[in-house]
Amino acid sequence: MLISEDLKARIDIVSRHLSLGAVVVVGAGLSISNRFPDTAGLTSLLWDALDFDMATRKEFAQALGQADASAKELVGDNKTNILAAWAAIASSIPARARFQKQFAALDAQRSAQPSRAHEALACLIHAGVVECVVSLNWDTALESAYKRLYGTSLPENLLFKPHGDAAKPDDPWILPHEPGLIPPEVTTKVTLLASEHARTLLVLGFSGSDRVVVDELIKPLDRSWRTVRVGPNATGLDDLTAGAETVIPLLAEPYENREDHSSWCAMSFSGRRDIEAALRGERLGPQDIFSCPELDEVEVLARSLRMDKAVVLNGQTGSGKSITAYQALYRLTREGFEILRLRDNARTCSLRTLLNDLAQFPHKKVLLVDDAQDMSPDTVRELAEAAAADLLILIVGIDHVAGGVRTVHLSARLAVVRLSRFVREERATLFPRIRDLDNSVGTFPNDVFFDRRIDVAERQLTSWQFFYILTGGWRRVRRDAIELRDNNRADVALLAIAVAQIAGVDAGVKRDELLAMLNVLGRDNVWLDSSLDTLRARKLVTEADGRLRCTHLEAAFHMVAWMLHPPESHCTLSSPRVEIPPIPSATGSVKSEQTAVPSPKKPRQAPLLSKEEMDEDRGTACALIELALDSPNTPLRGCTWLSGQRFIEDTHWILVSKGVLSPDRYDRLAHRALLTPTDGDLAAAAQLLSEIVKYSCSSVMDTVKAHASRLSDWYGVISPENGWALGDLANTIHNVDKSFAAELAGYTDPQRLANLVLDGGWPHIYSTSHALDRICTADGIPVRGAVAAELDEDAYKHMLSTGNPNLSDAALLIENIASADPDLSLRLFEYAAPMLAHQFVDNPVRQWSEISECVMFVLGYAPDFLRVRKRPLANCRRVAQSFIRALDRNRVAETIAGPSDQWAQMNFHEFISFLSEADPTTFADIVDRVDITVFEKSLRSHPEKPCKTALYVCACLWENRPDPIHDLLDRLEPDLAHLDSLFVYMAPDVACRALLRGLPLDLELDHDRWGGAASVLARLHRHNPQVAREVAHANREGIKAGLMISKKSDPLEGLNKWVSECDRIAPGLIDSVISDLPKGAVTAWGGVITRSVKHRRTRRKEIAPLVHRAARASGHVQMEAKALLVRFPALAHEGPTGTTAPSP
Repeated sequence: MLISEDLKARIDIVSRHLSLGAVVVVGAGLSISNRFPDTAGLTSLLWDALDFDMATRKEFAQALGQADASAKELVGDNKTNILAAWAAIASSIPARARFQKQFAALDAQRSAQPSRAHEALACLIHAGVVECVVSLNWDTALESAYKRLYGTSLPENLLFKPHGDAAKPDDPWILPHEPGLIPPEVTTKVTLLASEHARTLLVLGFSGSDRVVVDELIKPLDRSWRTVRVGPNATGLDDLTAGAETVIPLLAEPYENREDHSSWCAMSFSGRRDIEAALRGERLGPQDIFSCPELDEVEVLARSLRMDKAVVLNGQTGSGKSITAYQALYRLTREGFEILRLRDNARTCSLRTLLNDLAQFPHKKVLLVDDAQDMSPDTVRELAEAAAADLLILIVGIDHVAGGVRTVHLSARLAVVRLSRFVREERATLFPRIRDLDNSVGTFPNDVFFDRRIDVAERQLTSWQFFYILTGGWRRVRRDAIELRDNNRADVALLAIAVAQIAGVDAGVKRDELLAMLNVLGRDNVWLDSSLDTLRARKLVTEADGRLRCTHLEAAFHMVAWMLHPPESHCTLSSPRVEIPPIPSATGSVKSEQTAVPSPKKPRQAPLLSKEEMDEDRGTACALIELALDSPNTPLRGCTWLSGQRFIEDTHWILVSKGVLSPDRYDRLAHRALLTPTDGDLAAAAQLLSEIVKYSCSSVMDTVKAHASRLSDWYGVISPENGWALGDLANTIHNVDKSFAAELAGYTDPQRLANLVLDGGWPHIYSTSHALDRICTADGIPVRGAVAAELDEDAYKHMLSTGNPNLSDAALLIENIASADPDLSLRLFEYAAPMLAHQFVDNPVRQWSEISECVMFVLGYAPDFLRVRKRPLANCRRVAQSFIRALDRNRVAETIAGPSDQWAQMNFHEFISFLSEADPTTFADIVDRVDITVFEKSLRSHPEKPCKTALYVCACLWENRPDPIHDLLDRLEPDLAHLDSLFVYMAPDVACRALLRGLPLDLELDHDRWGGAASVLARLHRHNPQVAREVAHANREGIKAGLMISKKSDPLEGLNKWVSECDRIAPGLIDSVISDLPKGAVTAWGGVITRSVKHRRTRRKEIAPLVHRAARASGHVQMEAKALLVRFPALAHEGPTGTTAPSP
């Protein structure tokens, strides 16, 4: 639209007048610009409302002296009749309600797309120019415009709607025939503003026909304020003769420009995406907050922001940090906070610039700094220090970003548990979508069954990896890369973006930065622009503030991994299990866990690349990585990410074999890290050096030792911000050079290290306690003793009793102090036991994962294979009992009763074991309180296949309440489609029914469950010897697989017990299996014997009987066994039964 020079000049003048602040009166003219009808346009709604109340319409007809008819016939467009009709519906509750609800429905459609004028007025409000709005309209377009732009509601006590509000259709409105109203709250607000100082009165789209509004509001202000009327018919000295849709955007333009060029961008939360974005592994944003299930950290984060004002959210990449942050921040928008995101192109701005730009956002707000790992620690810390009651700050990052404030660590494992539960709950909705993403998932014979895919996905470490496995993400990466390959090698452009994204620590890459890679790629600008267009069209990259990224940082790593073509570039979902058949005497038929139907088509297969093509891809990827590693512009943390930390082992091997990660380059990177001064980013430098030492096979240790003085300086200034990285460095060096690690630890002042946790407080507890643990471990007794002497027990007790620590932080503190002073750690646990118990019962399943390691390593209740002592010391047992007896027993009993969906994921069975071992009396009391009816309901949530941990919990209850549990299992049996050993152990009589109707029993001997299988078989034999014998024979292939010993930690435990029971119940089976072992299987038994000096005698005793039996067999089995007896003469002394043979 062309604007006259005169109007432009007048608008400039008015803009200067508005600098005093403004009160705005809004009339119908502004709403008409948003497609709302004027009064005459409401006639159809009027007819409909009158027809809605037939009694009122009949009275209306009588008043007109006419017979009753439709309102359209009675009223028509006659002005007199229309006024009478308005009066009629005003007196009728049903008719008024009908009219107001009709308009509210119209408003819901129209206000969802507010006009440019409404958005401009919202901008003036946001900028603080407009301080009060009196709207004479019913619609909510202004409110919608403000929320759409700024993500939150209009500031309180700013908008007044005296004539009615479409958001409140049940309240009476001022209808068109009625005089206006200026309520006391409007008069009070305007009077208050006037008492402070004069402002400008801006009248938009108001004709002045409502005398009440004119006389009670406009005239009083017009006496001493400058009044500017905006409208086509406005003719006053200060008026603007144009529609509001023209004028208001021009008045707002300077403020909009300032917002657009600010370092901060308001988040609106207005978009909506469904769960498919998460399924595809895309970077999640505010538009995904309703489709993704909330984690527990959402509430923790929102509460922490309210209390602490500044919070850091840390977590590994792909763990769900960003979506958790957005969901928490959305809660704060409902409290009137505006959410401002730091723009990607402002990440290098000075702190002064960042804070000055907040002047464009005068209302209460929360600052979001995502991916803060690429910002300097000083900037992050100083920004966090600017927090106030109306300026909250949330900093999100990877690698333990420290801001000197409350830190929330997102549990990636708990996030996977929550997502797994969500997918199972929504399986009917999600299955078709996942099938669309990976059509190898389905119900056909050659398909992967959906439940099995979920089982594999829930074993992943992060949310992103969960969805990646769930939806066959590795296939999409491969398919996309190959399809891009055929599109003028656009896959190479995606590779370049991926490498730059990793090197830049997820900061993204500008097009100009990609130009610098063209020489390495042998490409030109035209190819780059064409490829970028292709990537955008396929939605394989995102673009924000001029920076390009892969859809997720993890997607970037996977793209690089694909282009390097490691030897195992496919995804192995699960190792094959031995299939156990039903027993021969089974007569019934059992329904399958999955129903299979013929498959109409084969799954898509991506074409394979030739060796030459793979070599070309590897060369390109290696050249780009070399370019990034050698660039002085690549941050240290980017070098860390590229040099090993985040690549799978096979991919890392390619980089080594191709010379990318050569000893020389490792050495150069080590030199670069060691150049970091004490006032630099020591955390990033130590992290890089730690990765280099770890992955370079110690080739850089000479360089590291040559810079001992620099390391001495680093450890001399260890701080809460960098402690975690310096602790990791000490630990890594300890693994390759214990003497130098001890020297390194000695550089740290014991008093400084002892006070590090206290100096950092709870915000830095992970970093400081980690440093204390790692450095004390690196040097052993000397540093440990010196630090222990400096630990202030009273100060630590004070810390535990103040600052409102959460359970995980308190447990982390207590656990890591044990590295320096185990006795102090135990005393602190006892001191904090009531607080720990109180927090624990809030959510026992989740909280066990937070405190379990503290219980294991401070109290000594680790799983058997991790224990130093078979039974914890007396003082440890006493402290454990003090914690257990402080628990709310009813709450624990409720948790044991279920639901059971998280138990298996969070190792909750370990908590049950801890309870029963540490305090049997209290545990028995808790078991008595468990509601068996509720527990049965929990088990029936998966009636065909109760999870292992649920059955373990069931077994613990059975030991104390055998009869009710036996009856429960008896009721459960008819629905079982899978029979577990624990079920058989508890109820062998009931299990026999299941076995005889065709359920197989897998004793899990291929997983070396020898001792447990022996106990189960013995229980079953006492009830039905024939069934027990058949079960043993049915597990023949399992025995065989178990005896083909691989590199397992302890594959022989309980083997003698199993062999003894098997010989008793199924004579001849063991000898038959041994004779059937393949070549090399018996020879492999020798590797188990030599693996651990500590357990060598025990393992000889377990394996000796089988060696002697194999020596009596024939063929290769006999030859291999006799070779073992020669190689290990001690085996002969063990005797054929595992007992020491008598001396000759």
